[in-house]
Amino acid sequence: LDPGKSYSVSISASTNAGQGAFTSEVVVEESKSSLFQLRAEPFTSCEEWTISTENSIKSFIRSAVVDNIQDYCECGFLDSFITNESLFCDTQNPTQVVYRAKLFNFGSISSIQIVSWIEDWVLNGASVTSGPILVTFDPTCPVPLNSIN
Repeated sequence: LDPGKSYSVSISASTNAGQGAFTSEVVVEESKSSLFQLRAEPFTSCEEWTISTENSIKSFIRSAVVDNIQDYCECGFLDSFITNESLFCDTQNPTQVVYRAKLFNFGSISSIQIVSWIEDWVLNGASVTSGPILVTFDPTCPVPLNSIN
């Protein structure tokens, strides 16, 4: 199921005696979400980006975030709970990117709590190795966001 959508659910059981009646529909509301951002470097200069490069950077950062969340909760958080990703490039520093995305509550864990784990990780010197390159996340860039723009 997509955590960003609402669903209707109706349940019935079958036994040797046949199929039982369906329950009345229950609406499962869209999960609550929070927005966040990360500033990271170094990456290929944004002046040379292609769609493939941009998708690779998003995937790399998303994987790092999911690994971090898993370190905090060991809860099976999936990268599909991170959506609406976008990358921004600083023309003054073209190897630095700002990654923005939305993430959803996961089970009993609120999206606000998950963003605070990401923020703790960044404030404590977050970095990820990609081959011979050490990608660092800027602790001066605020992680929680009020809007994606």
